[in-house]
Amino acid sequence: MNTLANYRPRIVPEVITLISREIPGNGPILVKVNQEVNPSDILGLSITTAGYRVLSLAKALGVSPKDGEKYLQKGLGQAVFRGEVLGLKPSVLGKRSFISPTDGILESYDPVTGDLRLSYLPERQKVLATVFGIVQKVDITRRLVIIKTKATEILGVLGSGKVRDGNLIILSGRGGVTDEKRIIPKLTDHIIVAGGLIYKEALRTAVAISVKGVIVGGINASDHKSIAGGTLVSKRNMATDVGLSLIVTEGFGGFPIGEDIFSVLARYDNRFVVLDGNRKRLLLPSFDKESMLKIKSTALPERADEILLEPTIEPSMMDLKVGMRVRVVAPPFTSEQGKVISIDQMPSKLPSGLLTYLLTVESKSRKIKVPVVNVEII
Repeated sequence: MNTLANYRPRIVPEVITLISREIPGNGPILVKVNQEVNPSDILGLSITTAGYRVLSLAKALGVSPKDGEKYLQKGLGQAVFRGEVLGLKPSVLGKRSFISPTDGILESYDPVTGDLRLSYLPERQKVLATVFGIVQKVDITRRLVIIKTKATEILGVLGSGKVRDGNLIILSGRGGVTDEKRIIPKLTDHIIVAGGLIYKEALRTAVAISVKGVIVGGINASDHKSIAGGTLVSKRNMATDVGLSLIVTEGFGGFPIGEDIFSVLARYDNRFVVLDGNRKRLLLPSFDKESMLKIKSTALPERADEILLEPTIEPSMMDLKVGMRVRVVAPPFTSEQGKVISIDQMPSKLPSGLLTYLLTVESKSRKIKVPVVNVEII
């Protein structure tokens, strides 16, 4: 007897794919197409300015705004350093000085307001490859380096947000609950694993402090709708982004991240990952230098940029057999995983009136009886 069941890949190992590394600012890009790179190799230099600060120079010196500039000790366009005297005004009672509160460049002076604009000094950072791979493309205009690499792919059931990358932090166990108190500044620029449920207030706080991404087992439908463009189910070719990328591994409600996925995530704690929320896709690059053998021997299509957008495998149907691992996708055992130990030979009639075959599934803690329509092969 053939029993068909849904098959949805959740973890796909050894995928040859692409990642893109952005080099912000105006620094040089140091790699070329077809160059082999290691995680510690420098792709380019990121030279960016962090903004500016407005200083009330005239008020501090006690002079009129139109006269403030003549008391400057350095000319506009020159660099100054914290603790250095910016303005100095002699008087009968001595000298009145104004000290620079930070390093920067004197950008401009406003004779109407008496304000001095101080630009912060440019920041210079090295952008590393972070993966083993081969440079596939260097996009000078968008300042992107696209690298062919090997990765493990995790596919969720829900998601939103553009492609973002960063180091992974395991914030909670697979069944934990994350509220706003757990979202702290040290998580800025990281991708966090938030357990079985994350609250709306925590998502808002994560956006506010620039957390790059969230991986979670379940989410309330209203919270997902608020960050996914007002819809419960993401539509193909409809990208949404609120400043945070999200992937939900199990579904609506509070569900622990599956044991299969969480065990893989645990091995990547504090390692570089790439999250594409709109495609419900997480890439975990290989940190094994032997991966270069497969990377070199695997060719990608000429329009390889496009494969960044699609999962490797689509859901399908396949024969269910004793010994296979399944995940329950409907109440009352939603998200439970286990091994099929038996399949009924005769169909049973459910309270809904549906006639279907029942399975016995053995998880780590118990045996359960579920309809075949309520499981997917993993």
